[in-house]
Amino acid sequence: MADKNIPQYEQFAKQAVNYSKEHIFQRDVEITPISVSNKGAIQGVIYVNKKNFAHNLLEVGLAYAEALGKAEQVFYSEYKQHEKTAQTKNIGIWKAGIPIGSSSKSNSYKPIKDVRNVIVSEAYDPEKIYCQFPEESSTLSKVEKELSAFKSGEKIELPAKKGTPCVAKFTDGNWYRGVIEKVAGNEKTCTVKYIDYGNTDDVPTDFIYKAPPSLLTIKPLAHKCALAFVSSPLEGTNGYFEASDRVKELLFDKKISAHFFYEDATTKYFVAYDKKATGIKDSINYKIVAEGLGKVEDGIPTSADDLAYLREVEDDARSNRTGGWANNDFQEEEDY
Repeated sequence: MADKNIPQYEQFAKQAVNYSKEHIFQRDVEITPISVSNKGAIQGVIYVNKKNFAHNLLEVGLAYAEALGKAEQVFYSEYKQHEKTAQTKNIGIWKAGIPIGSSSKSNSYKPIKDVRNVIVSEAYDPEKIYCQFPEESSTLSKVEKELSAFKSGEKIELPAKKGTPCVAKFTDGNWYRGVIEKVAGNEKTCTVKYIDYGNTDDVPTDFIYKAPPSLLTIKPLAHKCALAFVSSPLEGTNGYFEASDRVKELLFDKKISAHFFYEDATTKYFVAYDKKATGIKDSINYKIVAEGLGKVEDGIPTSADDLAYLREVEDDARSNRTGGWANNDFQEEEDY
């Protein structure tokens, strides 16, 4: 958990160490090894009184669940349940409101039903769209007002971890909240994602500072979204670049009506309308599939009629080798 760029991390890291010493130091424990790193460090599970000690740390809010590799993914769902205990009680790291990141991607979809107007602040492709919610506009104004008075602070310490929150200057000369995505090999620049808009930029490290505590407690105001029922062409293909350009043309910097159908751990999925909605045939999702720039996802819950319409127009695009189907730029088990 410790991160020298976030003092609160250091605070809770020390609490976690002290808690662990109190409960396992000079005690009989059982250890089940899972993996060994290249440097010989053993990763595994510690059992105290036949209970996985990680559960204790999660339940008191001194740890959070993260699945970076196969070894961790075995326990991820189990750990998330124990993590929820601390979240519900609002204790430990959850009460402090410090940013908690996870590199895992969930394929478990939860149905939701919500219709709202949103502003698309960034659009990369059909599966990666960032939206601002109008009801959070006052919070965004508050953040921008505080940042407008930002002059300088404590510079980010390098090497910084991916996901480290920061304040970074953008090309317009203004300061914005961000997180570190990547540090260049020479440590002269970092790729920063601006969390209230969703865009990224390579920023000189001289213009990246530690985030003030007052800004750490405010969640990112750009919500990661995607077009429901649609998957993108494979990255790097001509079809992908066409889809990316088209999604940006149709959505970027526009106010749309978003009909949310389901979500996973990181993303909300919607059907997008740029005018009055009368059915999925009027949606941007339908348009992307019709132009061969999106493939209908399998295994996603939706109405039979909606799925039939999307499948029909997908078949037409595939038969006519439209867009990404010209070179079969989609992940397919068989060739067409």
